[in-house]
Amino acid sequence: SRAAAWSAGEWLAGVARIVAVRATPTVGPSSGRVHTNGLVVKPDPRRSGTKISSAFQAARTLMENHYNSLEWNIYLFHFSDGDNSSESDSRNCCQLLREHLLPNVNLFGYCQVASAYGSGNFINVLHEHMADAEGMVTSRVNVREDIYDSIKIFFGSGR
Repeated sequence: SRAAAWSAGEWLAGVARIVAVRATPTVGPSSGRVHTNGLVVKPDPRRSGTKISSAFQAARTLMENHYNSLEWNIYLFHFSDGDNSSESDSRNCCQLLREHLLPNVNLFGYCQVASAYGSGNFINVLHEHMADAEGMVTSRVNVREDIYDSIKIFFGSGR
């Protein structure tokens, strides 16, 4: 997913004037903490698994504190293997998207990237529970060659 995110960022930098790019951490079990652009997040040791809502909440906080949607064109992208810690966190993600993120962004793009360790079903959660959501686009990257097609989906005509 890093290669897909990097490729999307490189392409966007070549066609648009980027004022700010901020990465948000996703809490996961790997080393007990996640480093992202100088941020260190220590997950609750009683929980395990990736908690996608942690990235959505971090994006919400960044937007509320630094990027007023009346003054900024905000394009929010999330690249993931689709693995989420629980159904309740997936419901929380949908609530965050509906109530706080989608109303304040020009576009939310979710790309599910195939993983050697297996992929989760978060893209299916979005398709099932957010099918009517305006301003949301999803794509899949199964192999490296799919990255360009994913970028075209995100930035297709009229978006």
